[in-house]
Amino acid sequence: MEMTCRKKNFERNYLSLKKKIIIRANSVAVGVCCSAKMNTEEELVLFNKVFPNTPLLGLNADGEIGWNCFMSSQESTGAQKLDNGESKAKKPRQFQKVQHQWSTILVFITWGAIQPK
Repeated sequence: MEMTCRKKNFERNYLSLKKKIIIRANSVAVGVCCSAKMNTEEELVLFNKVFPNTPLLGLNADGEIGWNCFMSSQESTGAQKLDNGESKAKKPRQFQKVQHQWSTILVFITWGAIQPK
């Protein structure tokens, strides 16, 4: 029962995506799936059903996908050097909260002449 509901949900999401994009002569999709998810083959079958002429390059990621940032050593310590050589406490960076879950990230790339529907 749960499996059928999940399949319908994925198919509905893929169909919704298909309505929102303009598919051109050439297309490719890149999918990143959480490696902890079960039965990911279903997602592949449904993708091929909804986008039969689009190759899908996919991989499983062992870890979360979320905000990423690179900071200098000054930023990581929270100190800022002033012109006179003194240090000043710096307000820590604030990032939006991200909800981590078992998910699939899909990037759809399309180019060339617009295909008739």
